[in-house]
Amino acid sequence: MTRLRPPPHSRLRRHFPLVVALACLGLLVPGGALRAETSPTHTLRAEGLEFTFTAPDAALAERLWPLMQADLAAVRSRLRLFPADTLRVVLAPTLADFRAAIPGSAPGNAVGLYVPGERTVYLRAPRTEAGGRWDLRGVLRHELAHGVLDRAIGEPMPLWLHEGLALLLADELDFLDEAGLATRAMAGGLIPLPRLLRRFPTEPERQEQAYAQAASFVRFLLAREGMGGLTALLHGLARGDDPWQVFAAVYGADLTELEAAWHKELASRFSWWSLVTTTTVLGGLGAPLLVLAWLRRTLEQRRRLRQMAAEESPTAEEAADGVTARTGGPPGAESGPEGAPNGTRNPAADPPSPPHGDSPPSPSPGARSGGESSAHGKPRSFPRRWRPPRTPRRPPGTP
Repeated sequence: MTRLRPPPHSRLRRHFPLVVALACLGLLVPGGALRAETSPTHTLRAEGLEFTFTAPDAALAERLWPLMQADLAAVRSRLRLFPADTLRVVLAPTLADFRAAIPGSAPGNAVGLYVPGERTVYLRAPRTEAGGRWDLRGVLRHELAHGVLDRAIGEPMPLWLHEGLALLLADELDFLDEAGLATRAMAGGLIPLPRLLRRFPTEPERQEQAYAQAASFVRFLLAREGMGGLTALLHGLARGDDPWQVFAAVYGADLTELEAAWHKELASRFSWWSLVTTTTVLGGLGAPLLVLAWLRRTLEQRRRLRQMAAEESPTAEEAADGVTARTGGPPGAESGPEGAPNGTRNPAADPPSPPHGDSPPSPSPGARSGGESSAHGKPRSFPRRWRPPRTPRRPPGTP
């Protein structure tokens, strides 16, 4: 049997609920769910600057526009470079627009980028990311420095010089860990500057190190000849002079010699102890150092306890004096004075009787109980752990 195709109206009747559902969805979702939302763009213009943004970012653009003009003027004045070209700044409304506007591939965490061929700085608004909070003005100042250097010099300049100057002009040198760079310099772990002429490494750790090296070397050049030396270097590159000759004319040494001097200066600026106490090294040595400190403290406490015990225990001489004072004779004699048997008196050893009418002197409490002097008449030293009771003082006038 041959099956006939159903008439068109029967197919429409079969899919009618789906058509109604799609129509209701289009009415409920503003603008429709199947077409992208588009917003009109606005453009602000000033001398040498053009700023484009969308309506949702109008309030942000209003605050950013005067700051943008002031930062561009400050970068030009500090570098003494005044290109005639106009720089464009585009504030992308969405992350997709930001990535679509950038030719090639950009890092996933990028929030700003300068594209030399278009003379344009692309920025991401913080609202394009949930909880996005970054210094949009600092990012813009960094990228404006790239734009001024690109338009003024024209010829491709070393990437390390580009990034180092941009970090310097944007006041972003706080992140610089020169102690870590000094550790790498002493271990031979720095990236040679000729390998940073056109591109930086893509690995996050090596890329961060490349930025740190660029900023540190530019700071080294700044300390050597000041901002005048950097501007003289840039003007020589803008004229098209040979970079090696420009470095030699400004700094009195070629780039290789300057790089070696920078390595030496890094290594001499930090002592071994400051390098050992950096966060990078302490990550591996922190636990052993804490254990050694605990052992040293414990041994010191035990040594002090032994010293205190030795000081408190009586010496042999002190012990002998104590026995003599208690027995009235040398150790081994139970009673009686020296030279007499135990329990007998020696008249020769007795003191003379006092004259008639004078009462004999009463023995002192110390003499009866072992006293403060021994039988030999020598002052007796008491053990350290016992001290004789002090005689209470009588009040004045008491007989």
